[in-house]
Amino acid sequence: MSMHKLLTLTVLLAITACSPQKPHPLQSKQAASGDWTLPYGEWFFLFITPRELPSIVNHARVIDTDGYLYTFNTLDTTSWDPGS
Repeated sequence: MSMHKLLTLTVLLAITACSPQKPHPLQSKQAASGDWTLPYGEWFFLFITPRELPSIVNHARVIDTDGYLYTFNTLDTTSWDPGS
C-alpha cells in the first residue's frame, strides 16, 4: 500500500512541477519593457506589520488595472501597527 502512495505522490509532484507559468493577463508589452510613463501623479504604499511579527520588504512588484508594471527594489522600512 505504501508503494502505491509513493507512486501517486511522485506522479502528482511531477505534474504540478511541469505546469507552464501563466503570464499576467493585464501586463502589456509596453509595461513589461519598462518603456512607459505614469498616467497620474506620484503615489505611495506602506507596509504595516503586527508588533510581534516584524518583517523586511526588499522587493515589490505591482501591476495596476491598466497593465502598468511597477517594480520597487529599495523600500522604506516597515512599521508596526500600534493597534496590534
